[in-house]
Amino acid sequence: MLYDRVKNDIHPVAVNYFAKDVGRFIKFTVKVPTTTEELKQELRTSIKSGRKYDYESELLAVAFADGDESLGV
Repeated sequence: MLYDRVKNDIHPVAVNYFAKDVGRFIKFTVKVPTTTEELKQELRTSIKSGRKYDYESELLAVAFADGDESLGV
């Protein structure tokens, strides 16, 4: 996971992902430093929440990226 390269950077860290099912970039904002495993678990939790692209917790926020933001980290 590309997050490993930036997990120790000053947070929040935004990871953009192009979602083919909606044809847009999705922005995953990691609010605090966390391990890759914790991040993967939080992503699974966000998907299970039923609010696929509108989710927020203490560790992660998931939303549509603004406009034509290019692929980030």
